[in-house]
Amino acid sequence: RNYFYRLLWESPESRYLDETIIQINDQQFWLYAAADPQTNELLHVRLFTTTTTALTEIFLGKLQKDIETTVFLIDCAQYPQIALQRAGTRFQMRRYGNLNAIE
Repeated sequence: RNYFYRLLWESPESRYLDETIIQINDQQFWLYAAADPQTNELLHVRLFTTTTTALTEIFLGKLQKDIETTVFLIDCAQYPQIALQRAGTRFQMRRYGNLNAIE
């Protein structure tokens, strides 16, 4: 099943984009990451103390290479959706399974 979804969603122009909460000692941070699904190479990683649309836009600003032809593969999180829509960047949501290399 995972192989089927990989064929369906991943292409040379696609990139994973994800954020997750991590705990370091007694503090929580949001870890943002972008990865190439073909190679699992991390393209950019950044920690934030919170998550907002503006911070997601800052993170996207570091992914300038071929961003206009990129299709970002994201989960259902609100901030990446809004930031990608504002940037006019294509994206597809993934709702099922742990198919994301970042996770």
